[in-house]
Amino acid sequence: MVVHCVFRQRLCRASFKCGDPHTYERHRIAIAEILAGRWLDRAQQFVWLWQLCFFCLTLPLFLPVAMILPGGRRRWIATAMRFAMRTVFTVTPTVSWRCDGDVTTLKNARVVVSNHEGMLDVSAACSLPGIRTLLAKTWVFRAFPLGVAARAAGLYNSDALTPEDFQEGATAMLPDSRVGILVFPEGSRSRDGAVQRFRPGAFVLAKNLDVPVVPVVIAGSRLGIRPGSMWIHPTRVHSRILPAMQPQPEE
Repeated sequence: MVVHCVFRQRLCRASFKCGDPHTYERHRIAIAEILAGRWLDRAQQFVWLWQLCFFCLTLPLFLPVAMILPGGRRRWIATAMRFAMRTVFTVTPTVSWRCDGDVTTLKNARVVVSNHEGMLDVSAACSLPGIRTLLAKTWVFRAFPLGVAARAAGLYNSDALTPEDFQEGATAMLPDSRVGILVFPEGSRSRDGAVQRFRPGAFVLAKNLDVPVVPVVIAGSRLGIRPGSMWIHPTRVHSRILPAMQPQPEE
């Protein structure tokens, strides 16, 4: 689809505007030198892993409460995830996150897409305003304790979905107009920071729902948690909300 190609080009350009990976690498090295010792880094790793495990294991306990609160389960689960993920950036002294762009458009967006640099993308995505769920791969549901939180939050398993779920089943997939979905159309994390080829699922879903696609570009998360690791490193994560793109009838 044309919107698919145009969005990818816009996302690539915005990635360079958000920040140069080499700049973030120099920032990481500078802070590492300021630490002057490994004790603070080890304390940071402990806080990061403890908070991750605490949130994943306590979210199912919050689920019964969310079901009886006014506003619906999705709203309170999204609020809890947003609070927890923003806390990650607050309590980790060498990791920061900021967001700019059209925040008003994002709050009511049904379909949001973003590039995927690393695991901190999930924290940045959940920190964004609005009520939405996410697509996740099978390994997330099988990993402990991530799988516990993924099931409690009602995330969708992208490997279990069929093309019909994005087409005829689009309405059944997102029955509540107040709830959106965030998709990483690349399907996996980028190993080198470059934007990979997009899969069409999110764009097909938006077309069948007759809603615009709101792109969000994330930069800097790749240096925070590198592929194959759970350790967190100094970085600055920047999320920028780009203008919404409406699928055309002929696409």
